[in-house]
Amino acid sequence: MIKTIKLFGTAVLFLSILVSCKKENSKVNEELNIVNIHEFIETGKAYNLDLSFYTASSDIIIIAKQAITFDASEIVKTEMKNMYTFRRSINQKEGPNKENVVLKIYEPRNGAHCEKTEIIIHFTII
Repeated sequence: MIKTIKLFGTAVLFLSILVSCKKENSKVNEELNIVNIHEFIETGKAYNLDLSFYTASSDIIIIAKQAITFDASEIVKTEMKNMYTFRRSINQKEGPNKENVVLKIYEPRNGAHCEKTEIIIHFTII
């Protein structure tokens, strides 16, 4: 009996999360926006990506997959914009010449955080 109640409670919680991430108009088919960016960067040089085009001020941005070697790989939020910065260390000569970083953007909606955009940055280190 207790297992049935726990299972039912888990199912209700899961369904409420799914429903809360749908648009108010149920006829709208909402899909995850996946953006692939290919960049060449010199070791020790900084790469900056202005995330304002992809985000609203209330969105939550995380680094879901970090690069293997870096001096800086961070999201900086200011009142005016959100910026992602990556810099490969000049001391990382032995590291891979390709790096991938995955950023995920979540939109707060109905008490949940719904993933709306995934940005995959493919760096080639030159």
